[in-house]
Amino acid sequence: MEEVLTLSARSEYRRFLSTERGARSYQRFQRMLYGDRDTLVHEILERAVRKVVEGRPRAALLDVGCGDGKRTATICREIERWGVPVEVEVVEQSPVFVEDIRRKVASGELSAQIFAGRFEAYTSERQFDVVLAIHSIFGIEGGDAILRLLALRKSGGRLLVASNATGSLLGRLKRSLDTEYSVGRLEVDGVREQLSSLGVGYRVERFFTRWSVPSDGDEEVERLVSEWLGLGRFEMLNRDSQGEFREILWSNAQKRDGRIEWDEEEELVIV
Repeated sequence: MEEVLTLSARSEYRRFLSTERGARSYQRFQRMLYGDRDTLVHEILERAVRKVVEGRPRAALLDVGCGDGKRTATICREIERWGVPVEVEVVEQSPVFVEDIRRKVASGELSAQIFAGRFEAYTSERQFDVVLAIHSIFGIEGGDAILRLLALRKSGGRLLVASNATGSLLGRLKRSLDTEYSVGRLEVDGVREQLSSLGVGYRVERFFTRWSVPSDGDEEVERLVSEWLGLGRFEMLNRDSQGEFREILWSNAQKRDGRIEWDEEEELVIV
């Protein structure tokens, strides 16, 4: 137990995503929440990205912590469908995901310059119309993360940071787990604090995701959610922490028509 208490959740987040197990766990978790179509990214496109890029002769986009590149490819296809050519750079620290991105680039599914490393080490002489950080801020270190992200946007451009609302199911689950660490993940409250300290105005777009799984999949759901949010260390936690996690996970679950449903999951995009 002492080993866990001395760790930073941010460093563990990066470590777990850099393993094959962690990267594939995240992919399964993401599909479970948003489906193959990825409902969250389509909401972000229509309600935030479109307002920024539509009507421009071309657009420059930076995706920080882009994962396997699937979301980036979807975003690029939609922007180009609106008649706007797009130039893309991606930042990804997980070597597993970097290889996934390279395969997408080689196959023509995605056209992008790749920075394989942590955002803290990324520098660019250019600025972007859209800077995206979709569920990727959690492992970023330092109190200047938002300042550095803001510096990468053009005048008139937008920084879009997507995260779970503090009181949402996933927000509460992560907080229950992060008490076991010396430093928690960078979450939406930390983003707001940094923006406020910089005197930067922002608005919040709220998105709601209906989380639903087959009723016979409860054990698989618990295993997957605890593995991903627990960053591969759930079984190392004490029984009280595991019990609190399970209580939060199942307290609002309801069975309807052969499925298990949770209250709508609130997500925030800070613009």
